[in-house]
Amino acid sequence: MGDAPLLLLLHHPRRSTERRLRKMSQEFPPAAFAFCVQARVLCVGMAVVYRVAITVSTTASWAVATPSRSQPQNQSQNQRATSHDWVVAMSQSKLRAFYSHARAILEQPAVLERRSHQHLMRASDGSNTSGSAGDDDADSSGDTWQPFEHFLLSIADVLDQYEHLQSAFAVQACVEAMYEGRVALEAFLVDCWRALEAVIPSLAVEPHLPAAAALGREVVCVYVLLRDLLAFPESILEANCVYASAILGLEDVEELLPPVAAHVCSICLERLTCAAMRELDPEAATGGSCRNDGDNGECDDDVACARSGDRSQFSVRLPCAHLFHENCVMAWLRHNPSCPECRASVVGER
Repeated sequence: MGDAPLLLLLHHPRRSTERRLRKMSQEFPPAAFAFCVQARVLCVGMAVVYRVAITVSTTASWAVATPSRSQPQNQSQNQRATSHDWVVAMSQSKLRAFYSHARAILEQPAVLERRSHQHLMRASDGSNTSGSAGDDDADSSGDTWQPFEHFLLSIADVLDQYEHLQSAFAVQACVEAMYEGRVALEAFLVDCWRALEAVIPSLAVEPHLPAAAALGREVVCVYVLLRDLLAFPESILEANCVYASAILGLEDVEELLPPVAAHVCSICLERLTCAAMRELDPEAATGGSCRNDGDNGECDDDVACARSGDRSQFSVRLPCAHLFHENCVMAWLRHNPSCPECRASVVGER
């Protein structure tokens, strides 16, 4: 059988899931959206109802064997563009119901506390513009990465900004006022989508994110309200859900023996992180030094550092037991939901 190195599989749900989800949201987004809305005024007696046509174009990064006829010739074959079109009716009663339920959620004590904290953070960030380096360090550790708090704060800002929108559902004697009401409704729906789009990757793994326990229920409730308001098909989120499922299948791996890692990442062909080196250099886990540092404290392999883009590479295992650098395999899974070595599917059948 040979002298196979002994492996210790460490799975830290809080640390690893939040770290990978943060990378998914900020560095490896699986899909990009283009949201377009056009409203038309329909007068029903003295009330106004809007016929809203919505188009969402999704560009997913999953590999496509053969481009479709609707795909432009100059578009990369590793991207798949799909378009979803639908029509919704927007009445004053529907908007009032959305506002009422959303306000009730945003006025919960836990949400109000987080909103107050976020307002203080905003004020602090505005008064301290010279601390970008420190912010990057804090973000890299995951301490200040709070997508759910930012989502709820964004929705609260949208509701406050468009409080006057109720008047857009009354027949006005001035045509210009009717036009302004239609434009305001379109802008309101666009802003709602933008707030939702920013939190979509986090929603995909919300049940598996321990840090979301405090606000997870409120965020999901607001998401359901937005889904019902916009009436969008949940298939739009397919790329995010598939990619999130692949990320949840990764396991942290630490090498115990031998002291020098015997495995290499088959994507970048650089050695994987060994546990002994991590224990001897605890700062490496936070990006303080490079895994390839020599005795003189200087990097012995600048090419590997530049290629990885991260001086604290984590080693992970796919369900098929193949080992890779976390960043390398996350970049790969963004385009191919299969193992780079054996091509085994990383996610189950949906």
